Amino acid sequence: FLTSPAGAATKPPPFTGAATGSVTCTAPVIKISFSPALTFTTGGTTITAKGKLGGCTTSGSNVTISKAKIVGTFSGAGTGCDGLATGITTNVNFTITWKGKTNAGGKATLTSSTVVLKGAAPAFGPGMTVGFTLPNPSDPPGGSVVGSFPAASITTSSSVYSAMTETALSAKCAKKVTNLKVVTGSIKLP
Repeated sequence: FLTSPAGAATKPPPFTGAATGSVTCTAPVIKISFSPALTFTTGGTTITAKGKLGGCTTSGSNVTISKAKIVGTFSGAGTGCDGLATGITTNVNFTITWKGKTNAGGKATLTSSTVVLKGAAPAFGPGMTVGFTLPNPSDPPGGSVVGSFPAASITTSSSVYSAMTETALSAKCAKKVTNLKVVTGSIKLP
């Protein structure tokens, strides 16, 4: 029989499946696009989001997360920048793909998270930068996650912010706004 030399490190077994517990990512970089482009009172019937999540830490989980990609789409009211200021209550749908390792350091092939959140509310970050709180606190229950970091009901909220102040966004709305870039905030599942 062949045996490992004394003291030789053994590779942790690989893992394939859904991550458990919760995850919080504090370095989002997400481009939110509006179609048609927003004016003060029109545009934004279709909203898409695409980007990356960094600074992710897990709690009560079977894995650690090194990075993630997020894509999503949802319907807006078509009422332009005024609609952003009032928030939405339609479902916000995201898919998040994860990269990470088992807690023992082994390879992990993780199931994506399919996230459904009940709307988004306007929020303001440092320096009165424009952003969003998801799900919309005025529209409980908050939503659900299937796949990694699953939950039948989301009870926590996430907030993300652009680098644009309300004044700067208002100036752009006088012309047209095709996208908004999220650069700070925190996204938590579940």
